[in-house]
Amino acid sequence: MKRLLIALALTVMLGRAAGAQQPENVKQDSIKSAQQDTTKKVTTKPRESMDKKEVAAPRVDNIPLNPDAKGFVTLPGTGGAEFRLGGYVRLDMIRDLDPAGAADLFVPSTIPIGGGPDTKNFNLHVRQTRMSFELRRPSAMGRMRAYLEFDLYGPGTSTALHLRHAYVQAANLLVGQTYSPFMDIDAFPNTVDFEGPNSASYITVPEIQYTRAINDKWTFQIALAQPSSDVTLPGGAVPVSPLPDLAFHPRYEADWGHAQLGVVLRDIGYDDGNTQARTFGFGLQGSAVIGLGKNTRDVFQLDGMYGQGIGRYINDLVGFGLDAAQDGAGDITALPAFGGYVGFQHFWNDKWSSQVVASILQVDNSAGQGPTAFHQTKYLSVNAVYSPTSVFSLGLEVLYGDNEQNDGESDHATRLQAGFQFYFYDGS
Repeated sequence: MKRLLIALALTVMLGRAAGAQQPENVKQDSIKSAQQDTTKKVTTKPRESMDKKEVAAPRVDNIPLNPDAKGFVTLPGTGGAEFRLGGYVRLDMIRDLDPAGAADLFVPSTIPIGGGPDTKNFNLHVRQTRMSFELRRPSAMGRMRAYLEFDLYGPGTSTALHLRHAYVQAANLLVGQTYSPFMDIDAFPNTVDFEGPNSASYITVPEIQYTRAINDKWTFQIALAQPSSDVTLPGGAVPVSPLPDLAFHPRYEADWGHAQLGVVLRDIGYDDGNTQARTFGFGLQGSAVIGLGKNTRDVFQLDGMYGQGIGRYINDLVGFGLDAAQDGAGDITALPAFGGYVGFQHFWNDKWSSQVVASILQVDNSAGQGPTAFHQTKYLSVNAVYSPTSVFSLGLEVLYGDNEQNDGESDHATRLQAGFQFYFYDGS
């Protein structure tokens, strides 16, 4: 780990040295003027989604997805700093046709198995409502971006402020909380439900992150992140995380879309008061977005992953102690998990689009896990999104999930969901 820290520090210093020829008295130009030298830089194609998750993602040289910088207001007396209030107000209306477990998110691993109350809930909530604050300004380190974002997914089922992102990025060095390099937010399907596919990697975490543009096609991103061991614990034990998670990815951008390979390395463990048990975890995540041609906005989204001890990073496994568990001999073992999804987004016209997603996720259970432990989930969603104006969208979605536990018992659920969304400004 010491070698990895030294390598990260050297990479950052080399990146700074490469830009040291720029004069210290950087002109206080507006952000739009500062973007005029980016014609040979890596650019990411904007996604078209209801929830705008991709807006928060840090980009190489802080180049925005929308070069017109819609919604930004120049702050007087700041030498070119620009500020934007972003986000939207969202109401979700949900009807469960079967007992579905989690009420506000569609999480197949929470679908009850083997009876229980026959609850077919109707639910209204505003927890997806989101607000962001963004500041961009020129600096001696280049274009700087400060970003802060909240939603209303408070603790448990409460509707309260919940921090999503809080970071500053300059010279491609980022400190704060944001997406892990192990995930690919640009390949996330445009689902009406916030959770998305069961096998998707989705996590925001405190980290120090560095991104390097190799050329006009390739980038490399690496981060040291706050660890957390999500372990099935023996009695009286507590989880321990002796070292930070190390995550990185190379990424390739092309006219047809992009491809990315994410890697995460982890130190997972617990302490029972007598000994500290630890094990090594790793994960591989491959993703791509493939456009179908210049005259269409239709795209395929592909994502597959395999790892041992990566439950913390996967939608359906978070919070279930599935990073690691005891084996038959009582030793800790990282649990293998694998899965993936395929999605297709089609635009019928300028106002209507649809998304279909199919996904599967499986954990290879250890001998120390009980019969009701998670084994496999399947997921399917189909939706239609209507956007009559640039400030309003209506999404209608059908979701199906199947939950299978370690002993082979399983159950399924179907959910209907509608999302009504007003953006704070055009292109929020």
